[in-house]
Amino acid sequence: MPTGSHGPLVGPGRARRILPFAAATVVAFITLGLPGHDVRMSTLVAALALTGVLGVAVVTVPWTRLPTWAQGSVPLAFLAVAALLRDADGASRSGLSALIILPVLWVALYGTWRQLTLTIAGAGVVFLAPILVIGAPDYPAREWTRVILWPVLAGIVGHAVHRLVQEQRSRADNLEVSSIFLQAVLDSVDVGITACDAGGRPRLANNAARAIHGSEPTGDAAVDDAGDGYRLFAADGVTPILGDDAPLARALRGERVHDEEVAVAPSAGPLRRAVIRCQRITRTDGRVLGAVMAMHDVTDRRAAEQAVRDSEERLRLLVDATVDYAILMLGPDGRVQTWNTGAQRLKGYESDEIVGQHVSVLYPPGQTVRDDLDDKLAKAAENGRFAEECWIARKDGSVFWAGVVLTAIHDPAGRLRGFSLITRDLTEVRAAENLKDQFLAVVSHELRTPLTSIIGFLEMLLDDTNNLSDAQVQFLTTIDRNAHRLLRLVGDLLLTAQIDAGSVTLDLRSVDVAVLAAAAVEAAQPRATASNISLRLQPGQLPPVTADPERLGQVLDNLLSNAIKFTPGGGRVDLKLTAEGAGVAIEVSDTGIGIPVDEQGLMFERFFRASTAVGRAIPGVGLGLTIVKTIVEAHHGTLSMSSAEGVGTTFRIELPLEQPRRRLSARTAHHPASGPSPR
Repeated sequence: MPTGSHGPLVGPGRARRILPFAAATVVAFITLGLPGHDVRMSTLVAALALTGVLGVAVVTVPWTRLPTWAQGSVPLAFLAVAALLRDADGASRSGLSALIILPVLWVALYGTWRQLTLTIAGAGVVFLAPILVIGAPDYPAREWTRVILWPVLAGIVGHAVHRLVQEQRSRADNLEVSSIFLQAVLDSVDVGITACDAGGRPRLANNAARAIHGSEPTGDAAVDDAGDGYRLFAADGVTPILGDDAPLARALRGERVHDEEVAVAPSAGPLRRAVIRCQRITRTDGRVLGAVMAMHDVTDRRAAEQAVRDSEERLRLLVDATVDYAILMLGPDGRVQTWNTGAQRLKGYESDEIVGQHVSVLYPPGQTVRDDLDDKLAKAAENGRFAEECWIARKDGSVFWAGVVLTAIHDPAGRLRGFSLITRDLTEVRAAENLKDQFLAVVSHELRTPLTSIIGFLEMLLDDTNNLSDAQVQFLTTIDRNAHRLLRLVGDLLLTAQIDAGSVTLDLRSVDVAVLAAAAVEAAQPRATASNISLRLQPGQLPPVTADPERLGQVLDNLLSNAIKFTPGGGRVDLKLTAEGAGVAIEVSDTGIGIPVDEQGLMFERFFRASTAVGRAIPGVGLGLTIVKTIVEAHHGTLSMSSAEGVGTTFRIELPLEQPRRRLSARTAHHPASGPSPR
């Protein structure tokens, strides 16, 4: 049978509970033993002995392991002691009847309703027993009042006391439950909560507060904030906060403590940073009950903020130390926010002269208007980046040729926060490129004239070979072949220089691409046959295309020439034409040596040649495909390439049917916009 949470012998202080009974028995024994009392000594000794036995049993027996009802036997046994004492003094005249109240009170304070009812009934039995022994007719009439009064009085007192005790227990249980709930709620939040009473003694602390403090606040720590567990300092981490300056002490005085930062030094661990709020706790009648403090641990946040500041400082030092580049930060509206040393050196403005101004002041008047710059900012915001080469104005009115990169900056939520603008002076680079282009143009022109004469005289000699030996004819043929090769190279160099200068204009007209393709295949067929390569044309039904037939023919010639050159004997070269949407597609594929993957991105650089071509000593200078890409892009077309080493290469050209008239420019060839570079 289970034991209960309440009982006459449950809980601490069991020995103290029997002291009233033991004391009453001893007093009664002494009183009844005095001269002049007619007592039954044997009965008195039995009462005293029973009291001793019950006292030993109360202390030594493990009552918590016994059923609850067993504990009620001890108060009932003390009723027997009261009965023996009453009998020893003479039941009809004894004043010891009041002793029955003590067991009833015991059970009322610590027992259950059932135990109390049984004890009250036992008290009635104590008074009824003499009547049963003597007989009702012989029992003194004056004693009937006691027989009725004392049990009734014991029942009333026991019931009232037990009810008060039950109500007190219920309130204590509710208070304990509320306290548990409150502590659980407080421990579930990440804000440190500490509370003290009106005297400044700590009454409450949650897990977050213990984590900040490093221990449970004890003693006067709540008010002093300087207990054994931790010490409190001002935001500087040096000035201690003690006594009346403590946040809770100030709150108890009615001061407002709101969002103040403090430093907490636990007994173990590093300094913690916290933002605190304190408030006084009062009753409805205005009486102060205490104060509560909420502590938000901002240690990690402050460390992160300091790390950001350190990073920004390092970046600022790096940017300021960069003198060859102007590095600016622009707001979303294009106004200058930062100005580094390089910007000051390149453009001549001091920081306080330019910060807050629109970036348009850095461009020459009349060349770039505010609307153009706003359009460039919009493109950078949309695409993430915008780059160009243009003229930039200095403070003194002079200009320089610059490379400008405009990059959009977004926050983690994707909102535009501004732009970075990096400018580099390209004046010397542009001058060097112009000098190189002029040199190539001059050299190409000067070489072309004598080469034309050489080829003309060679043709005259080869027209009449009757007076020449076979060896002489072979020598002249070799000279003629290499002269034509050199003439093509000079032509490529000259065309490259003209494209860079923007002096070549496309002669746009309606062109049948199939006719151009057939002519290109026919021109390349002899060389393919000599190299034992199968050259095939796969024509399609194509609409006419607006293009420059000479330049487009040059593209086909170069692609077929490369395909044959880089395909071993027994291989195959295919030229395929297809109509696709509002344009046409041209594909030249081969089964040649292919291009390594790590080199495909470099193929459109001038004079670059793949390692597969260099390793096999295949002649070439690396200009042909650069020219191809430039011509294709001048036609508003795209050029792409796919290749696998040892498998072959495919070039794909996509051209629109219609396009505006424009000049050729090779500037885009230096920075290909799409696709890998050709060989």
